[in-house]
Amino acid sequence: MRPIAADELPCALVELDQDGRIQDANEVFVAWTGLSPAELIGRSFSSLRTRINAVGGRSDGLVRLAHVDGSSRPVIVGRRPSDSGELLSLVDATDRAEHEQAMVRSQALQERTRIRLELIIDSSIAFSATRTEQALVDILATTVAKAYQAEQSAVFLLDE
Repeated sequence: MRPIAADELPCALVELDQDGRIQDANEVFVAWTGLSPAELIGRSFSSLRTRINAVGGRSDGLVRLAHVDGSSRPVIVGRRPSDSGELLSLVDATDRAEHEQAMVRSQALQERTRIRLELIIDSSIAFSATRTEQALVDILATTVAKAYQAEQSAVFLLDE
């Protein structure tokens, strides 16, 4: 792997043997893991990464690369077969992962807002049609249970 100027590249390069063990790596990969070249040689690449499920359930080669300090970095892994095993190129995907997390948070907020609006509308319609105290109690209990995703809810009246 060293015949090319691997340490000059802005991405990490890793050469694996047939069993997925690291045979060589450039300085970028060494920096991203925090391990010395001697600690990396012979180590299983899979021990340094975990798969990330991207938006829509696809992974698209996106993994999280572990650092010895306990942190990790999202990277996209490209694979190419080589005579001795496999050559991996890893590109930093921090921006992509952050954008996907923001999209997931936004979608979750949208869903919560939609559910809350439906509850408000349904409750308003039900309140306007209520004729008895028991019907009002039932509507309040049902609305609270839905709003908090509770299995049960109760309404206590302090006085008549």
